Order: sequence, then structure tokens, then C-alpha cells
Amino acid sequence: MASSLKTKEVFQKPSSASKQADVFFPALNTLRFVAALLVLIHHIEVQKWRCGVQNLGGIMFFHEIGSQGVHIFFVLSSFLLTYLLLTEARQKNDISVRNFYVRRALRIWPLYFLIVAIAFTCEFLSLGFLVPAGKIEHSTAIYLPSALLLFIFMLPNLCIQIYPPITGAAHCWSLGIEEQFYLFWPLLVKNFKSKPVLILGFFGAALIICRFALPQALQAVAKTIPSYANNLDIASTFLVNTSNEMTVMLAGAAAAIVFFLKKESTSKMACHWIVRLVTIFLIAVNLNWSWPGRDYYLPVLYAVLVLSLTETRIPLISSRFLVYLGTISYGIYMFHPLILSVVSKVGIPYGDSTCNLLLYFCGIPLSILISVISYELMEKKILKLKPGAITGDISKQKNDSPISSN
Repeated sequence: MASSLKTKEVFQKPSSASKQADVFFPALNTLRFVAALLVLIHHIEVQKWRCGVQNLGGIMFFHEIGSQGVHIFFVLSSFLLTYLLLTEARQKNDISVRNFYVRRALRIWPLYFLIVAIAFTCEFLSLGFLVPAGKIEHSTAIYLPSALLLFIFMLPNLCIQIYPPITGAAHCWSLGIEEQFYLFWPLLVKNFKSKPVLILGFFGAALIICRFALPQALQAVAKTIPSYANNLDIASTFLVNTSNEMTVMLAGAAAAIVFFLKKESTSKMACHWIVRLVTIFLIAVNLNWSWPGRDYYLPVLYAVLVLSLTETRIPLISSRFLVYLGTISYGIYMFHPLILSVVSKVGIPYGDSTCNLLLYFCGIPLSILISVISYELMEKKILKLKPGAITGDISKQKNDSPISSN
């Protein structure tokens, strides 16, 4: 592994040792499951609020763990994909962009479109049947076709900005962010594979432009052309929201590049027990108290946490059970809103206490059970079609999976 920023010769002459690079980090699968569980618990409290059941949404921890669980997913995603792409480039002196897109499509699309089909079918046929009456705005047939088109074209994050949420599918907004990230990321890494640090420079500059310059320009145009003001405002808000979320991914990408260039020293430092303990403590503190600039430094803490778990010799969090739960976490994330809606419908007539117990003690196990069935009967078979990318069997790597939420 090269320890210098001048990595051109590494790509041109990969050593036999580098061909055996480890691209599977078991502990990161466990972290993925923890992030999914945080989002699930947050949505249980949200569902209780929608049902008029006493909930813990007023406590900052339960209010924050949903969005922060998503950010952990984003950091994980950008870290793993960047490291995998750089490893492929080092071993093959090239990156197959086509294979990258095929792998992403096979991993994400089947379950994504299944959930979209179920959610929109429920909306078209029952117009909010799964949503407790009077708690949130119901869907109407007027905007459903337009909303469906946005979901089909992988723009759910734009859809939730324009229209009321689609029960069971609104959480797919984060998949929209990831899909938009995938559009340019392999191309960027491919073009700067010999100078990985430049990847961060171009990505950071693009985020600044999309976050500040372009929205300001659109607002200026809106003032001169009032008839387009609404559409331009939507575009401006979309750019701001998307760039904010992708800034979180910048932290994961930076961690991957540092790890790729300085693997031994980075791993030794980040995996020290003091670093792990301090990182977890700071994250826990920031989930319970809001500090200035938190949205900027929390992703950095998540990136350090990811690096601290690249060491595989951690018996408890690298257990086969937890690693498997991480493997099926995509299904947990995708199915749980629909499951919670059904469980809450069953529980409401029996009172608050029963509804609360059902959401936790039936909602969580059912989400896991349905995810196991989905993974074993559908997802695993589809994943076997994924083309390999680097030496070994990357097509079988459990870390090569989507990680998003809320």
C-alpha cells in the first residue's frame, strides 16, 4: 500500500500483495444495522405521534436519531464505494463504470421499485388507508401520477419537497440522494484515480457551488422573471438540500482516501481503544445536545467511527449474527415504514399502551423477519448476477450494498 500522495506508480504496477486487499469489513456491517435500528426506533416514535399515542418525540435523542442514522449510512456508503473504486483502480489500473452502475442497479432497484409499487398501489386504491386519520395530510389522486414519475426517475427527494409524503415510500428520499451521488462519483474517481486527493477538491468545490452560488443565481433570476419564481425556488431548495446531504458523504470519501493512502498508520491510530471511546462519547453527547456547527463536525465523527471499525478483530461486533443483520439492513430500512403502519392500525383500537408495545415488540421483529425473507428469496439471487470488480470475489462482498435511511 502506498504511503505517499504520489500514487501513480501504484496504479501502473500493482504488487501481488495489493491484489489481496481486504474489501470486507465485518464491523461496518454491524454499524449499518445499528444505523438502521436507530432510524426504525425514530420512525416508531413518529408513528406513535401520527396515531395520537403518547410518544418520546419531544426528547432530543429520539428526535435526532432518525436523521443521524441516515448520515451514518451516507458516510458508510461514500467510504466503502470510494475505497472499493480506488482498490479496483489500483489492481486493474482502471475502473469499470459500467460494472459499477450494474452492481448499484441490481442492489438497489429491485427492492426500491417493489416498495414504490406497494406504497403507490395503497395510495391509489385507498388514498391513505395506512395513515391514521387526521394526523398527517392524506394523499390525493391529483398529484399521485406526478409523484410516481418522480419516484420512477429516482427523484424521491424532490418529490417529498413538492408533495405530501407517500406512506411507506417517503423514506426513500435518501436513496434518491445516493443515486444522484452514484451518477458522477465513479467518473470522478476514474479520472483522478492516480491523484485521489484531487477527488476531494473537485467534490468540495462542486458542493460549494451547488450550496451557495447556484441558489443565489436562481433567486436573482426569480426576481427578474416572477412567473418562474415558484419553479426556481423549488430548484434552489433542491440544490441546497441535496448539497447539504452530500456534504456528509464528503466526510466518508475523505476517510476512504486517507485509509487507502495511509492504511496501516490510519488503522493503527483510528482503531486505538481511546479513539473509539472518545468518538462514541462525542457522538452520544451530540445526539442529546445541540452544539453550534454540529451538522459539519458530526459527519467527521462518523467518518472516524467508520475508520475505527476497519479492524476486523472485534469479536462482539463482528459476530456472524450482527454481520448478517447488517447484510439485510437495506430490507429493514425499506420495509419498516409499511410494517409500522400496519402494526399501528392493529394496535390503535386497544389503547396507547398496547399500540406502543406492538410497535416495538412486533414492529421491529417483523421488519427483521420480512427483510430476511426478502434477502434470502429475492435479493441474494439477484446479487449473484453482479459483475465482479476487483481481485477476489467483490461480487460477494456484503459491504458492497446501499446504505441509506429515514
